[in-house]
Amino acid sequence: MDILRRSALFWDYENVPLRQKDRGRFLWAIVNMLNSFTFDFQRIYARKSTMSSHDYKQLLAKGFDKDKHFKWIKINESNAVDFSLIRSCIDVMRNYPDITQFVLISGDGDFLPLVTQFPDHFIVVICQRQNLNKTLIQTVNRAYSVEALITKTRKWFYV
Repeated sequence: MDILRRSALFWDYENVPLRQKDRGRFLWAIVNMLNSFTFDFQRIYARKSTMSSHDYKQLLAKGFDKDKHFKWIKINESNAVDFSLIRSCIDVMRNYPDITQFVLISGDGDFLPLVTQFPDHFIVVICQRQNLNKTLIQTVNRAYSVEALITKTRKWFYV
């Protein structure tokens, strides 16, 4: 990742939720990244029913704002979270040309068309090993698994 690029974070919480076994280390890694770069846009996409109150409180405690950083999806249809995240990401890519670095926390193959539509953007994917799409991982500029980055040093995003 390039420290000079303006960045945006899109987190598909339903694809990459906080897991009890590594929640603290994963949040620490994400917050460390957010504090090291200029993030003009940060949003977590989820249905309220998929995020525990404990996880929500943990995210708030780490600096995520309840009004600014959460996009609660009310539609219960399959892929509703993905579609909302994709729409928002396309809006940011088109309307904010200075934002050229995107962090997508998801390994979902539904994001492959988005990634291929904007080849001039630097795109980083963070996903869990058990739900990654290999084509997506091969298409983006960088990919990290949750499992790998919770064991990395403090500046994992410079590797």
